[in-house]
Amino acid sequence: MRKHNEPSLEAERDALREEVARLNQEIRRRQMELDILKKAEEIIKKDPGISISHLNNRG
Repeated sequence: MRKHNEPSLEAERDALREEVARLNQEIRRRQMELDILKKAEEIIKKDPGISISHLNNRG
């Protein structure tokens, strides 16, 4: 016999399903963040950068 304040199996199952949904959403968000960072890395690698010889503080 189950105690009165013990959560039911259905409530526990529902809580676990909500947690799985939340974690899946977090995975999608992190994957999008990773994809953006990878694309930014590609763009930065393509940038020729700046030549130090062109830098000076003389006007």
